[in-house]
Amino acid sequence: MLIDGKGGPDYDDLFARAWLHAKDEPELVRDHLARVRELMVARQPAIRAVLGVKNLWHLGPSPAWPLVVVVIDEAHTFLNETKGTDAESKRLDALARQTARLVEELIRKGRNVGIQVVLATQKATGDAIPTKIRDNCQVAVSFAQRTSKAATAVLGADITAAPDEHPRRLQATVA
Repeated sequence: MLIDGKGGPDYDDLFARAWLHAKDEPELVRDHLARVRELMVARQPAIRAVLGVKNLWHLGPSPAWPLVVVVIDEAHTFLNETKGTDAESKRLDALARQTARLVEELIRKGRNVGIQVVLATQKATGDAIPTKIRDNCQVAVSFAQRTSKAATAVLGADITAAPDEHPRRLQATVA
């Protein structure tokens, strides 16, 4: 599943290979995530009977039980709560909350049945990616960061013990 939160052409060539895909269409993204959740819920009671194990990673993906990778680029686009009291703000806020619940559940419960979620964002602080989602992600990768706070948000406080690998040092300097 490929989701492009910018809505641009970046993933257009890959969409034909994806089971599900969307651009910056919040309702479609929510609906696609709900469909992946339905697959997860169906896989949970079936995994032992079909594969003989309770965790896909004891065997690995196969044509009979493929790995489902959900890539959400510019993930903050869909998880950002909207402030406001008008009807449109309330609708968008409810949509973001529904999407966040689906993403959180897929991250927490999907790995053992072969559903992996990849969230990509330029800012992984709690105001962009809710901490209840961010902190449950199995793997965190950070490229250059402008602040130590941003690097810590992605990689945790332990990154300060590795100053040579700190993402803040990856910023290019212009002389």
